[in-house]
Amino acid sequence: MPYKYRRIRESIARGLLISSLSCVTFLSRVYFHLRSIQVASCTVQIAR
Repeated sequence: MPYKYRRIRESIARGLLISSLSCVTFLSRVYFHLRSIQVASCTVQIAR
């Protein structure tokens, strides 16, 4: 019984780790996308 509980806890921890990693990668992608847009608008303003 404790072994089964430990396996369930490990699978839950793994799922949380994977979801948090995907969330972090998604957020960093959005952040870099927004930064590239900001840089592009700044370069356009400088070009004018």
